[in-house]
Amino acid sequence: MTSLIAVILGVVAAWVAIPIVRDMKILDMLDSEDPLRRKQGIVLAVSVAEDRPQLIERIESRLDSAGDAQFSAMVSVLNRLGKFRTPSRKGEQLDRFYLVKFISCISDDNDRFVEARGVFLHRLILDGRDNVHVRKALSLAAGDVSSGIRSASALLACRLGDDETLTKLLGDDKPQVRASAAIDAGLAGRKTCTDAIAKILEEPQTDDEHAAAAYALARLEPKKFAAQIAQAVLSAHKAGKGNLLDKLLYVSTMLNKESVGPAVMKVLKDSQRHGQISPASVLIAAGRLKIHEAKPLIQQGTIDRLILRRKKLTGGDATTLAAAINAAAKLDMPANIFVTVMEKLWHPRTSVAMILASEAIANRREIIAKDTALMSRTLTILGRAAGGSDTPVPSAAAATALFKLAGKQADESLLVACESKIYLAGDYVAWNLAKSRTDDAWRIGGVFFGPGIYNKTVRANATILLALLARETDKADSLAEVIESRLIGLNDQFAAGSYNCAMLILNRREYIDKVAALTKSGEFGQRRVLTALAMAGAPTGFDRVFAGAKFNPAGIDSYLAGWLMSRMYSSIVPEMPVFDLDATPETRYWQCRIQRDYYLIHRRKILDKIQP
Repeated sequence: MTSLIAVILGVVAAWVAIPIVRDMKILDMLDSEDPLRRKQGIVLAVSVAEDRPQLIERIESRLDSAGDAQFSAMVSVLNRLGKFRTPSRKGEQLDRFYLVKFISCISDDNDRFVEARGVFLHRLILDGRDNVHVRKALSLAAGDVSSGIRSASALLACRLGDDETLTKLLGDDKPQVRASAAIDAGLAGRKTCTDAIAKILEEPQTDDEHAAAAYALARLEPKKFAAQIAQAVLSAHKAGKGNLLDKLLYVSTMLNKESVGPAVMKVLKDSQRHGQISPASVLIAAGRLKIHEAKPLIQQGTIDRLILRRKKLTGGDATTLAAAINAAAKLDMPANIFVTVMEKLWHPRTSVAMILASEAIANRREIIAKDTALMSRTLTILGRAAGGSDTPVPSAAAATALFKLAGKQADESLLVACESKIYLAGDYVAWNLAKSRTDDAWRIGGVFFGPGIYNKTVRANATILLALLARETDKADSLAEVIESRLIGLNDQFAAGSYNCAMLILNRREYIDKVAALTKSGEFGQRRVLTALAMAGAPTGFDRVFAGAKFNPAGIDSYLAGWLMSRMYSSIVPEMPVFDLDATPETRYWQCRIQRDYYLIHRRKILDKIQP
């Protein structure tokens, strides 16, 4: 009997011990110096772990004490099981993982692994932490053989406030790296780097480096370097360097008029000799700097000339027209100019200019109302423009302007705009009416959301309008209850998506996941989704535009300019650098780089400030 009991106990002990022994064997394989054996351990661990939670517990308990090779192998196991990137995961472990992966991609075969290193470095930039792993990654990236990786490391150095590394990058042997470090140092406000950037401005090797140094110094020490930047504007103008001049004129708008105004006026006057049309950049600068002497050159020298050649307008002319209209609006030029432009130059190609002209008219409603003849003419032209089926967004802008001038007379025009299948038209109406916060805006929202409206697009737009109006008022809760009641049993995906966006705008954060899921929809209007997410401080609301691992200026521009989202972002984050809808594509792309870098450097602060 005693022998039998001993045998039984031995079997039981084996049953208990064998899994433990197997766990230890797997952990030993994961710690092997042989890469092949580690891979075998990963496969074995994944196959066992589903029925052996104790193995996962042992792996988790050893993560912090493991060497780099074992740590990477154990993370691979957890990753395959979907148990590594979890909300409870310590940030330091994530950062160590990215560092280990970055190191694993350092190879003599540079081209093959550069992209991978860039991805892991980007994650460290994006996640916003500071620890020994992040600092080591910065040190490695700043000394990387790839100039692209070194350029990207400037973002991380700025986020960490590592001026020593930044100064090293500002002295790099590649102009691309120096330019990136200069822009990012300016965006991060790293004044200790001023002298190093000033040396770049004195002897730039490329135009990009020249513009970057000027931009950084305009942010860091605007008074000290205003004269040098003004001289750089004149030098670029004299040398016929158009792209550099455009960027330097953008930089000049950050300075005071007394310092750079004469240089801007010279470029403006010279550009109009022999009947030529001024470039958009100098018109933008004249408007933003409030250079009133430029008014005749903007009207007679630009707008009137473009009207005369209206049958032969090019894409470049359309951009120049938009810049001229915007400058005229900033300089408080007569309302009749904008009315005439809408009357003479309305066309799908001039969409941005027509939006800006409509807005300028709306902002002059009190002046226009005092002139009966001008008021009558303006209402007629706005009414005609609001009905344009081939210009949905400019027509929505015209309908909005008509609403601000004539109230209820514009109801039908607004209804047409909100019916458009180009959802940006309805978003434009909702955003701009909500900004007015008038009783009439509430009335329109109520009518379009009411029982007499059956068009789902109109009702969806009205929901967004009402949510934007009620967001920070005592009406928010009651509106949320109404919207929530309409969501019950709703099968229409478009309407449901808009209602979910409205609920998030009303600070109902439990709707974040539902709204975020809409970013994967190719049919639902992304401006609406990203607006709701950004207003809630959800990372996706910004990351979708600014946080790609690869810088894609055309993609960012499609959001900021194409969907007019630059206005939304600047409203939510006023500190964002200026973005010019009326600039040339090349200049806007440069501004996209600046906006993107600003966001990546300050991402954590931006999101923390917005989130309740």
